[in-house]
Amino acid sequence: MSTQRTVVLTPFGAESDPVEFTVLLEDGRFVRDRYEAWYGKARRSGGPWFPCFFKSAAGTYGVRALSTEVAVYSGLRLADRDTGRFGELIGFDLREDRTARLLRTRDGQFPEPHRKALTSARLRQPAEDLFTALHALASNGYALRRLTAETVFLDGGRLQLADLSTVAVKAEPDQLAADVRAAAGLLFTLASGQRSLLGSDDPRADPRPELDWLATHHRDLAMLLEPVYRAPATPTTGDLLLRLGAWPEHDPDGGPVTLPDYAPRPTAPSPRPPQAPRRPDAPASSPAPGVPDHVDRHFEDGWATGRRPLARSRPPEPARQPPAPAGGRPRLPDGFPFLIDERGNRRPHPAVLWPALFVLVVLILLVAL
Repeated sequence: MSTQRTVVLTPFGAESDPVEFTVLLEDGRFVRDRYEAWYGKARRSGGPWFPCFFKSAAGTYGVRALSTEVAVYSGLRLADRDTGRFGELIGFDLREDRTARLLRTRDGQFPEPHRKALTSARLRQPAEDLFTALHALASNGYALRRLTAETVFLDGGRLQLADLSTVAVKAEPDQLAADVRAAAGLLFTLASGQRSLLGSDDPRADPRPELDWLATHHRDLAMLLEPVYRAPATPTTGDLLLRLGAWPEHDPDGGPVTLPDYAPRPTAPSPRPPQAPRRPDAPASSPAPGVPDHVDRHFEDGWATGRRPLARSRPPEPARQPPAPAGGRPRLPDGFPFLIDERGNRRPHPAVLWPALFVLVVLILLVAL
């Protein structure tokens, strides 16, 4: 743990009006691609201490990264965006000698999903914070472009973006869609402790089994993220925030819990034994075992109407024929010795017609002989 004094410019401040902060750096040190960072506490002279995140960079690319972050904070503030999910920029120092420093507030720390997973009740708020932050960036023409567990803070419930140095200005639609997929993958990681396959460059990667697992262990999160996993086009952050309104709010009942088992399915489909062709009049086969009952075409409808589907609806059973009377003499068909069709026409019953023809042929033969 070390203490240092740093002089930074407050946002929208003048160079002649620098502010000195005392920064108490903790032992944690995080090395990123273009800068270094530390957890810590900071305060102005005579002011209260507050949790902070202190960044330092050297070189052209490092200064450019922190300059981008300062520009994004300024753009969000000018656009009157809620910066609670980004932290507050306290001050910065971008020097011509290729060094840069940045001081911002911090709520929470980097999550460690490989150790603990969040309960279902604690997943709703991070999901809301994450998509709200991305929506604020997209509304301002920004795409984050990098979103992992190492770029967000969690304080037990709330989520905050920790790194804006990779933001792209005048974002393209494919960059915004990539942010949405990365956010869905991050939420899956927080729920399962496993790395998501969403956005993977491997063409053989199939992330859909992740949705099956979420439908079993975190049904509400699965319902929220279903369009990201299944829709041909990636939904926008605004679409997902609308869907989030149907997620019932719960009081967070307890902290992190032991990870439930998650076993990803193999990417290559396993060979199936050959099956005989089905007759046109044969009934359809039942769903394959192992697929959760929640993941079907009624999945979204059940959430939108407030009804959570627990099982697939069964097709109506065919009407049963009345059983034949037990004991006694067998009954003759109605209308015997005639058959009556649907229009009421009558024709001789085969049980009478064929014996009569046989007797007639025998008589003819006897007469002829």
